[in-house]
Amino acid sequence: ISTPMVLNLETDRGELPNYIDVGHIAPNIVVRMKQILAPVDSVIVDRGGDGTFQEAAIAIALKAAGDPLMRDKPIIFINTPMERGIDREGKQRLVRLFDPFIEFFGTLGSPHALEEGREVLESLGVHVVDNDLEGELAAALRI
Repeated sequence: ISTPMVLNLETDRGELPNYIDVGHIAPNIVVRMKQILAPVDSVIVDRGGDGTFQEAAIAIALKAAGDPLMRDKPIIFINTPMERGIDREGKQRLVRLFDPFIEFFGTLGSPHALEEGREVLESLGVHVVDNDLEGELAAALRI
């Protein structure tokens, strides 16, 4: 499912090559997201770019608003560790993929923003999986 805006951004003339089948073009991003979310039982967010963050934020907003589309569906972030350069001591610096996004939900400037953000997201039914992938994912999905 795509939108005219995305097609215009991703191609020169707003047309995909013949060998790519979009399947459906929604009029805008909100309609697109509702069409994507309607048939799913849960949302699992892994690596991606700006679009992935936008889609995750819309799913969270719908869940926070109590929208029937997302009310009973878990949202799960796979918070993968990633290499992010070298720290001051010359060691590889590892960060988790979604930590900056999670911190957004905490208090701005707080040294505990990450923990606060996790609490806020958990209260909304958003699970962050970052240690025991299999166990935490099974618990979040209640399987």
